[in-house]
Amino acid sequence: MSEASKALQKIIRGMGIVFAGTVILMFFGFLSREVVARYFSTSEYGVFNLVLTVWSMAPVVSSLESLYFRTGRYHKI
Repeated sequence: MSEASKALQKIIRGMGIVFAGTVILMFFGFLSREVVARYFSTSEYGVFNLVLTVWSMAPVVSSLESLYFRTGRYHKI
């Protein structure tokens, strides 16, 4: 096999591992939400989803803030 063929096989194998990991994580996420929905009341489930949403948005907001301050485009007092 050529060098390019070996590199392509490594890339494809890595993609397969990432894909399998993503599918497994999605399955466990779905399963955990089903368990939580079964044991929580309606209002508790709503609070759980609100916290989960804020928790998942926090890294995005944090990275945007660091990008904003890194570029120096903020008003200096």
